[in-house]
Amino acid sequence: MKKINLLIYLTISFCLFSCSFESKPKIEGEINEVVKILVSEVLLTDNNFSNQTHLRNDLGADELDIVEITIALENQYDIIIQDEDMAQFVTIDDIVNYIEHNTPNIKEKKKQ
Repeated sequence: MKKINLLIYLTISFCLFSCSFESKPKIEGEINEVVKILVSEVLLTDNNFSNQTHLRNDLGADELDIVEITIALENQYDIIIQDEDMAQFVTIDDIVNYIEHNTPNIKEKKKQ
């Protein structure tokens, strides 16, 4: 019974959070800074951290926070991030590298 309640809670939270990000305008700027802003908005913290900052150990992010960060990234960059990829987000740099290598319009800009 507890697992079902948790699943319902997470589903509702996911839907509410997802809807709140859909109407937000895109953030302009370097990938590094955009990622820091999105992470700080989700975790309700300042964005004065380095690319080596550990999401869980340094910023106290939990599984739901990582999911929320992933949703924010998907909406910002119009991409879909698979669960396996999301699981690899340990530091800010991991996210930045993922975006640089998996976002078509950013990959094309780097080639030019």
